[in-house]
Formats: sequence, structure tokens, C-alpha cells
Amino acid sequence: MKKNTAGFNRNRNYGHSSLVGCLVTGILVSIFTIQAAGQVVIVPNRFRSERRTGKNREKKDSGKRVRPAPIESAPEAPAGRMSKLAFTLSLPEIADPPANRPEEAEKPARPEVPLMHSSFNVLVADNRGKVIETRTESTRSFSQQLPGGIGIEMVEIPAGTFLMGADEAELESVMRENVRNAGRAREGDRIGEIEWEIPRHQVGVAEMMISRYEITQAQWRAVAGLPKIDIELISDPSRFKGGNRPVENVSWAEAVEFCARLSRLTGRKFRLPTEAEWEYACRAGTSTPFSSGDGLGSDWANFNGRRPFGSNSKGPYREQTVPVGSLGAANAFGLYDMHGNVWEWTMDRGPVGSGESGPGSGMKILRGCGWDSAGIECRSAARRTIDLDHRADNVGFRVVVEAAEK
Repeated sequence: MKKNTAGFNRNRNYGHSSLVGCLVTGILVSIFTIQAAGQVVIVPNRFRSERRTGKNREKKDSGKRVRPAPIESAPEAPAGRMSKLAFTLSLPEIADPPANRPEEAEKPARPEVPLMHSSFNVLVADNRGKVIETRTESTRSFSQQLPGGIGIEMVEIPAGTFLMGADEAELESVMRENVRNAGRAREGDRIGEIEWEIPRHQVGVAEMMISRYEITQAQWRAVAGLPKIDIELISDPSRFKGGNRPVENVSWAEAVEFCARLSRLTGRKFRLPTEAEWEYACRAGTSTPFSSGDGLGSDWANFNGRRPFGSNSKGPYREQTVPVGSLGAANAFGLYDMHGNVWEWTMDRGPVGSGESGPGSGMKILRGCGWDSAGIECRSAARRTIDLDHRADNVGFRVVVEAAEK
């Protein structure tokens, strides 16, 4: 029996035509809708039809589905032209994945310290050592706290330039003094010892903070008790005992170790001053042999007053250190004992020809003179080189911190 397939084919073709007609009708309706409203919201079709009504639709739409955001009405299109399609999608924010690297350890916060104003007396003396002027000055400082409630007072020193070294008039006085004290036989040796104070030259120094006094024995003990960095420190090395007396009998390396431990404790970079920094701080704006002018008296500076400089009058000789700042006179920067009490270590190496074996030797420069020094050694420009392992009861130090670290 032969099947009748013609009707079947007609029905199939009819079905195709109906489907095409529906699609065309839908497209035309969409176009009319675009022209009427000027905008369209596009929602992707699903791969399969899904009837959703009421609560089911709300449940499906909530949460993860991306909804188109409303947009402003588009301007009407000119006649005969179709408006452009425009839509905006609001996408959910996606958090960045955690980094696969360990977080950097935060540096411990360095506490801010307020700068305090303090006043002090400044003396000016003539070339006989007679005080001709007394005035009051002030400066700013902060106290760096140490274990045990002890502090180091750090004084603000402004940036500036100065003439480093001795001038010709001072050098002539020094030469006469050397000949008088050492005799003609050693005149050549004395000239060699002081000739590296010249020529006088201009040097610039950055802003810094420097300790108002030499490091005391109490301050030394507080820091010497901290964990070692490079070398061990003896907690009580000084000959002349007293918590407020300057620490002495310490080598250059031990002074550097003190600064390293203090830096680790505080988060600030403490160090010894350079030669230029020390002389700039000592002079405090003066160009005379001493920060007190042309004269220095052992009434207000601890040195051998029996051997004064030039025409200065003789004075007391204490033959030991005294508590820091106890003689009552400061320079114009508010620093005490820059002349006398103990020689002070600096960062710098001694110059070639000053007694060392070469540029790589262990000679370091001392500044400031000690309790047993003659007045000629206490001048602002006076320098001495000595082996960095040297320890003596007339050698100590003070510390510097850069202004950015205050």
C-alpha cells in the first residue's frame, strides 16, 4: 500500500512558514518598540523555555542573576533613522584573590617627641680670660628615653656653613705657645702637629641633633645592658665614678657599639659626629679660638688652668672629670663641655702624616680636650689623632642623630 506523503510534506512546509512568519513578526514588533521608546533592555534568552511566575520568579531572580541597570532616556532619533541600541549592565564586584606572598612586616612606629624650649647662659671672654659679656639664649631639644627612666637630651642644631680650622693670627699664637712650653728643640715637631689645622676653609653642615652633654656613666650603663650587636660592653669602665660624670676609658669601637644599640632601641640612627659637625657645633657661630671668644677660663671649663692659652689668667686645676654641665656655661647652641672635661671621639680618620701608618690605619680624630689638657689644646680648631683601640680616663664622646630622625 503506497503512503500518502504529499499532505505530510505540505504540513511540514506550512509549519516552517508559520515559524518564519512568527519570527518576522517578532522582529518588526521589536523595531516598532525601539522607535517608540528610544531604548531597549536586552535580557539573554535561555536555552530552554522556563515558566516562572510569582514567588518562583522572585526566588530565581534573587542573588546571582545580573540585572540591567536603568539608563536615561535616549534622545529622539531623526526621522527616517533608527535609534541606536544602548544598555548598561551592573556587574557584581568581585574581590581580588589574596596574594600568594607573605605580607611585609610593618616597621615599629617611632613615637613622635615634642621639642622643648630651654634657656641657658652664654659667656664671652677677652684674650685675658676675663668675662666681658653674659647673655641668655634658648634652643629646642628633646629627651631620648633609655631603660631605667634615664634620658639623653638632644639639641637641635640648624644647618649652615662655617670656616673650619685656625686663621693666621690664631696659628701665630699657637706657635708662640708651643715654643714657650716645649722649647726650641721641639719647635719643628710642634709645627707638624698643628699644621693640619690649616688652611681654613668653608664647610657646609646639615641640620642635626647632638647631645647637650657628653654621654654620662648612667646613660652608658643603661645602653650597655642592652643585647650585643658586634662587641661586648663593660658596664662601668670609668675611672672617676659618678652617674652624672662623663663616661671615659672607652675605645672608638665601643662608642660605635653604644650608638648601634641605641639606634636599635629607639628606631633612630644615632652615631658619632663627624669632625666638621663637631667643630660647627662647638663654634656655634663664632670664629674666635674658643666659643667663648678669645679667652677660656678654668672657672667655667674643666681643663688644666695652670696652663692657660696665651695671655689668659691662670685658674684652678681639678685633676679629674666633673659632672656634665656643672660649671654652668654653654655655647650659643646650648652645648656644654665642648672645651674640656673629656676628649671626644669623632667618626673621621686621622690625616696622612699625623702619626698613622697609612690611609687604612686605625687612627681616629679626637676633639674638645680633657680635664688634664692645656688651654692651647682646648681651642675649637684643635685636633688630635689616636689609635681607635685607645682607652684613657680623659676620653669620652657625645652622639648625633640626623634631623630627619628626630
